[in-house]
Amino acid sequence: MISLGGSNPPLSAEKREEMIICKIEEARIITFLRDCKRMAKADGFVIGLSGGIDSSLVAVLAAKAIAPQSIIGVAMSCHTSQDDFILARELSEALKVQFKSIPLEYIREEIKAFTGTTGKILNIPDGNLAARLRMSVLYYLANLNNYLVLGTGNRSESFVGYFTKYGDGAADVMPIAHLTKREVYELSRYLQIDERIISKAPSAGLWEGQTDESELGFSYNELDNYLLNTGVPATKFKDKVIDIHLNTWHKRTTPLKLECW
Repeated sequence: MISLGGSNPPLSAEKREEMIICKIEEARIITFLRDCKRMAKADGFVIGLSGGIDSSLVAVLAAKAIAPQSIIGVAMSCHTSQDDFILARELSEALKVQFKSIPLEYIREEIKAFTGTTGKILNIPDGNLAARLRMSVLYYLANLNNYLVLGTGNRSESFVGYFTKYGDGAADVMPIAHLTKREVYELSRYLQIDERIISKAPSAGLWEGQTDESELGFSYNELDNYLLNTGVPATKFKDKVIDIHLNTWHKRTTPLKLECW
């Protein structure tokens, strides 16, 4: 943690307030994770580690909430860069959590061969398939160990439906689902997560060259300005975000049932 004494320069009132908020938020999430584990009578957590900021933040908080040896971090490559894999492994080692890795490219290619799509570049279907394969691995490990699957989605992604239904959108517990991407960055810096993780472009690693913001068509900063009511977004941007939110409503609900229609 950052020291407030010694030779450190004095903190501004704004910075001091931000640190207090982060400290409170850290404690809230840790308590929430402990309560979820206790109420589910689970023995631990399993987390998909991508080398990105969201999964890294969840892993750090989980390791503060329970014994690290009761946590499994899983790297599941599907066009995942070697640098991302190294970051995921190094984080697991630093936290002293169990680390497992499994390549999923060949499983995805087998399914593509079965459906006759081998050789075809189908970013969205292939990306969704990879996300669902990853979640299958996490739930298998969870079943084997009586663990809970921790999701890594945040509020910004949820609002615009930027997740795969029954893929990264599925989990037992979503510890940071109430935080915007901006708040994820603030809490990650407060917890001193590796700057290499914080500074890299957000990506799910679902296909080569994929980044979150290029796929969304706008930046997380723009989206968070809208969600946090900081600044006045252009009408065109506001209309686009609302349109995306409305069109992805089905991702944020339970399956439709005739009796509830």
